[in-house]
Amino acid sequence: RPRSAATCRMASKKGWLSMSPMVPPISDMTMSASDCSAAWRMRSLMASVTCGITCTVPVLILAEYLNSDEDKLIEALCISELVGLLITARKDRLSALCGAFTAAMGAGCGMVRLMDGGIKEMNLVIRTMVGNLAGIVCDGAKTSCALKIYSSVEAAALAVRMAFNGDAPGRESGIIGADAMESIDNLMNISHNGMVDTDKVILSIMLDKQGGTPNQAE
Repeated sequence: RPRSAATCRMASKKGWLSMSPMVPPISDMTMSASDCSAAWRMRSLMASVTCGITCTVPVLILAEYLNSDEDKLIEALCISELVGLLITARKDRLSALCGAFTAAMGAGCGMVRLMDGGIKEMNLVIRTMVGNLAGIVCDGAKTSCALKIYSSVEAAALAVRMAFNGDAPGRESGIIGADAMESIDNLMNISHNGMVDTDKVILSIMLDKQGGTPNQAE
């Protein structure tokens, strides 16, 4: 049975495997890139600039930290993008499931590759991500996308740390499947069948705001 807190404490004692030195810049710089997303050209590859940034920036920063060679960086970026695209392609065109979260699963797999991990660790990363952030929703709020990216990338880094200790939530935990694909299947089931009303409620709130007085924090 996984013990997440204990696993993270163990990982922090294992040098570069802890990822501690680069997690803050990975999250901060990915969030900053989202704020400057008008300068990015990722629309042709991913569903949105947000997804493209989330898939690529964490991998690039980690590769620089680890002094990875070009071939390994290309492999890691391809894995990140393909995992992100795999999940995105299974979502509805208009989905209440946050794209930054699903893209961060790809980034986690890309980071695993940079750290010489394989399918086993990637499987654990996806299971942990599904168990951690499955409820994060998309409300089309562009200025808050950066915040969701930050949270998703932090979660991906945590999932990678846990994976290299052989740790992830098991099938007995909520919607987690026996492997990555079953976990994704369960996540898509929630997206397609469980979030229909969520989409409607989010849209209703946004339309009501357009017709009324903006609710600004004091």
